[in-house]
Amino acid sequence: AVAGTKACIDIRSGYRFQWVGIDGAPQTGFINGHAPLKFGKKNRAAFGPKHGIGAQIKRDAFGPFSFLQLEVAYALHIPINRNWTISFGTSLGFKQAGVDAAELTTEVSDPIVPNSSQSFYVFPDGKFGLWVADKKTYIGFSVHNLYGQTMKNIGTASDFQRHFYLTAGRSFKLQNNWSIIPSFFVLKTKNVPLDFHLSALLDLDNRISFGLGLRRTDAITAQVRVKLFNFISIGYSFDFIIS
Repeated sequence: AVAGTKACIDIRSGYRFQWVGIDGAPQTGFINGHAPLKFGKKNRAAFGPKHGIGAQIKRDAFGPFSFLQLEVAYALHIPINRNWTISFGTSLGFKQAGVDAAELTTEVSDPIVPNSSQSFYVFPDGKFGLWVADKKTYIGFSVHNLYGQTMKNIGTASDFQRHFYLTAGRSFKLQNNWSIIPSFFVLKTKNVPLDFHLSALLDLDNRISFGLGLRRTDAITAQVRVKLFNFISIGYSFDFIIS
């Protein structure tokens, strides 16, 4: 639903490496981009619906397993008043699940374990999102794995559970161009405890920011972001495990 909320083309990329020092630890990488979509003179009105498009490539890898996702997104932005806008978005794509059998070992020879790498494809894969925001506040809700597809070649219990996300935050002005941005993020999916992340970010004139957060009872998070020139930002975050 965020696709096209900015006046410019917005491109982001990230990489997460968990459990440093453990072989086969989870790794996640992504790149996405979005931009406003214009249709003639009508879309230039200051007060009227807007459109946005976006795309994302994401890859998860852990041990011998990997997941690759490709998707495109469309969003519709409807002004509520001069300050607030409500946005509806959806995405469509596919997943590729892979297993590298060369990394699998068994104590005895097992004919059910494949002797070569295998890939499975899931289509369609979809998401839905809702975004309500003004210049200082945002509220977002989304559903992933919308269709609950099943990888039939693996088994009947290999369906993708729907993930539900809720997030919100607000920017408060402080002195000397400083702002503080508290936020929360909540995740729920079947058979998994409710997960949440609370955080607060200190920002100096949108040039440099740093903050702390708490992810359920598992970790304290720290992050820093620096803006380079007028169009590039780079950030780093770290989880201090407390569980």
